[in-house]
Amino acid sequence: MIEDIAIQGEFFDSDFFVYREDADVAWRAQLMGWKCLYAPYAKGYHVRKVLPGNRRALPPEINMHSVKNRFLMRIKNITPDVYRKNFFSITARDLLVISCCLVWEVTSLKAFPTVIGNLRNVIAKRREIMSRQRVDDAYMASWFSFKPVSKPAPKKFAAALTRSRAARR
Repeated sequence: MIEDIAIQGEFFDSDFFVYREDADVAWRAQLMGWKCLYAPYAKGYHVRKVLPGNRRALPPEINMHSVKNRFLMRIKNITPDVYRKNFFSITARDLLVISCCLVWEVTSLKAFPTVIGNLRNVIAKRREIMSRQRVDDAYMASWFSFKPVSKPAPKKFAAALTRSRAARR
């Protein structure tokens, strides 16, 4: 998967610096037909220090990257149909982000000229991603929901999971 979804030779997009690079990878993987299998017995830990409540305590440069990456990720990965189906929620959230930048976090306004200045490169990445899209928009739209999304594992994965559980016992 890592090699298959790399864009311009990169797994993690070098235009991203802190924030959303993992979501960018996940979105790209979904577009290119890769699936994620939920393993309820697996454990992972992510020490998260940045929460919306302590955003103001972070260096302004870090917050700017969060804003920048939100828009880079969408420009690169969203399909027109998914955007159309989610227009109001996406636009409302974007207006909220822009308003917060204008009112409270003016140092994050630098994100917008950065995105615009890098648009040619971002569009080139988008073209490559979209040319390699292996799933339809209906599938992608199913991941954009206000309720959790889960789908049954394909039969071959379910059989492998059953064998794995049996082997552990």
